[in-house]
Amino acid sequence: METLDNLLLKREHFPIVMRKTTGLRGNEWYFDRIEIPPHHPSMEENGINYSAVPDLVYEVVEATVKDLQEIADKRSDIQRVLQRVAIDETGRIVFELQYVDQHDGGITVDDVPVVGRVWVGKKGINPYGAHGDQGIQIYPEHAAPSFMVPKSVIFSPELMEEYHMTEGHEFFESRTINCPNGWYRHNLAPLNAIFYKNLVIGLDNAVVREKYS
Repeated sequence: METLDNLLLKREHFPIVMRKTTGLRGNEWYFDRIEIPPHHPSMEENGINYSAVPDLVYEVVEATVKDLQEIADKRSDIQRVLQRVAIDETGRIVFELQYVDQHDGGITVDDVPVVGRVWVGKKGINPYGAHGDQGIQIYPEHAAPSFMVPKSVIFSPELMEEYHMTEGHEFFESRTINCPNGWYRHNLAPLNAIFYKNLVIGLDNAVVREKYS
């Protein structure tokens, strides 16, 4: 359905941006800020549907591996991470969740390629459970009011309206998107940020598909 497709977030909307710097060891690449897509506006009241996480894990891992493959030539540490991901002869990523614990407060999944453990609750995502201090939260009072994307990224008018986004200013090769549905983030490591970016895309799109089905 073309209209529904215009309402879905995509991995390509939030590419991983690398910056090159020249130091004592020659040219080195570092991560620019890894932007997390906004949460769907309904999540502020309804929370995250964490019970959907097990069904989304494979596509999230697949998207995360694609992100890493696109930057692997720039960083040896990313190459080492990818070497630990099992891929069969058909190109399919092979893994099995060894631990899934769901209760009223959230869900924990373990043995996830690239990131290991992930906890998802009604209002947050992090590696360590409800009281973890490395992750993202729905916390409007402290969330950033905007995010940056490359100027080449295009959001459809329908998507902009769905997430209450408006165009901001341009800054070199990037531009600001104003949005009231950002996440509060704290101590977010790059690999977790990339995985959470793709997980939020999956969670958001699940909400949109249900809303318009």
